[in-house]
Amino acid sequence: MGQESKEMSSQQIRSVIDQAREKGVKIFFFQREYDSRQAKVLNSEIGSRLVVVEPLSKDWEGQLNLIVNELVKP
Repeated sequence: MGQESKEMSSQQIRSVIDQAREKGVKIFFFQREYDSRQAKVLNSEIGSRLVVVEPLSKDWEGQLNLIVNELVKP
């Protein structure tokens, strides 16, 4: 579901929502650099847990730990 631009069209949003529901997505990892309004809409529609990550952070180890900790949560 990669995306080069920072904003998705309404068709792309619908497609992502449908795919996420179909696959039972429980966690929505969101990069801070992208439009948070769209992330909130997607997350709300999917019914997942929204987690903000910063993959370019100097604290890369902390970011990896954040991701792992979120993945192991019930």
